[in-house]
Amino acid sequence: MINNSNQKKDNSFDKIDKKEDLDELKLQLNSINDCNLKNNSKNIVLGDGNLNSPIMLVGEAPGVEEDSAGQTFLGEVG
Repeated sequence: MINNSNQKKDNSFDKIDKKEDLDELKLQLNSINDCNLKNNSKNIVLGDGNLNSPIMLVGEAPGVEEDSAGQTFLGEVG
């Protein structure tokens, strides 16, 4: 494990409008046509949670429960 506590923090990412960027990404993904993966799903499940969190959890592809609700980590996995 690397201890970064002694390093000066660069807060330049805090100045980026992450919500706006994420919303734009969702719009772009929803505008894709002729995609078998998208055509076989009900919702794009991109993620949720605190945009300023210092950690990110990455799971497998959305299952039936996630696809139906459009949310992450539902059902048995959640």
